[in-house]
Amino acid sequence: MSAAPRRAAVQAAACPEPPSAAGAPRRGRGLRIRVPLRLVVGAQYGDAALSAYVKVAALALRPEGCTARVATLAEYLGLPKRTVERGLQDLTRPDPVDGVVEVITTRRTKRGGTGDSAHRVVRAVGDGELFVWLPAAGAAARPPAPPPGRENGKSHL
Repeated sequence: MSAAPRRAAVQAAACPEPPSAAGAPRRGRGLRIRVPLRLVVGAQYGDAALSAYVKVAALALRPEGCTARVATLAEYLGLPKRTVERGLQDLTRPDPVDGVVEVITTRRTKRGGTGDSAHRVVRAVGDGELFVWLPAAGAAARPPAPPPGRENGKSHL
């Protein structure tokens, strides 16, 4: 583990945990989301996965949970639909390191077989697991970096 993730892990471990585990409103600053540190520093997750996680976690705090379609999430985040699909794909597949699934998606289908939307929830951060608090508004504030070789949307091939 390099010095930066180790430092972040030590700082995250030293932070006291507030009463709410999923999200905590702060006076005058908006909602913040508890995000596993592995999503922030793990190389197995893309930048879009972190943005998608924060948005899904924020929407999942509503009484009906997160029922937004991928196109709606993409619109909220200001990202292309395919980028959000890739981010959600990273989060719904078991992690190659330890098999943990970060976002659980339940497909909702009407009686006639036509698809409605999916119901998404984020897994609870375990006791003793390192985490960071991220502002929910920050998910859309800075878009993910383009993939290598595709700066400004142009291919170098």
